[in-house]
Amino acid sequence: KKNRLEAKNNIAFYETESDRTATNIAKLEKDLPLWNTLSEKDSYYAALRPALNASDTTDVLMLGENLNNKLQAKKETVGEHTIFSIDNAKLVLDVEDKLHHQLLVVTPNASYGHGSKRIVTNWHSLADYMYNALSKIPKSLSTQKELNSDYKKSVKANKKVLEIDFDKTEKFELVQKRLVEINVDLDEKYDAEPKEEEEASLSKTAKLQRTHRSQGISL
Repeated sequence: KKNRLEAKNNIAFYETESDRTATNIAKLEKDLPLWNTLSEKDSYYAALRPALNASDTTDVLMLGENLNNKLQAKKETVGEHTIFSIDNAKLVLDVEDKLHHQLLVVTPNASYGHGSKRIVTNWHSLADYMYNALSKIPKSLSTQKELNSDYKKSVKANKKVLEIDFDKTEKFELVQKRLVEINVDLDEKYDAEPKEEEEASLSKTAKLQRTHRSQGISL
């Protein structure tokens, strides 16, 4: 009974995570064409110049300084400020108070960040902020697809537990062993953040569940 209950709980969790990653995949796939159009640096700068009302000859450092001036003008005003837009992506400065802010690239589908998600004093890095944030899309899409596949496999494995006649002890033990192997493999593949390592007393499956609940489409 304990194993059946655990299997049911695992199925419910992994089905929820499978649905969540499927939603993330759909959103990332909608943003992938945007990244494809900007993935070449020259194309990105060509789109950035008019977005910042800069001339065609403005170099990267000047673009960064231009962007910094716009950001500093809004840095102490609480609220969300759209600094510039390229296609359907906006660079948004989200100011909580005079000391706390976040720099995000927001599309109709998701939000992306880079590094500390703060205004930096390196003009080149600042000019490249939207580029670097959007560059996460291909890898994130690949990761979400891999997660989705693994969640589906785990659902299938846990369902096998529910299908077994418990009188067939040997067969059940074999399936149970395989189920443990699958769950451990998932734990090792997508382990919790380092700050959670001290919580070793928690089961690995519980750690996995807590970790992936925190992984949204905000990247």
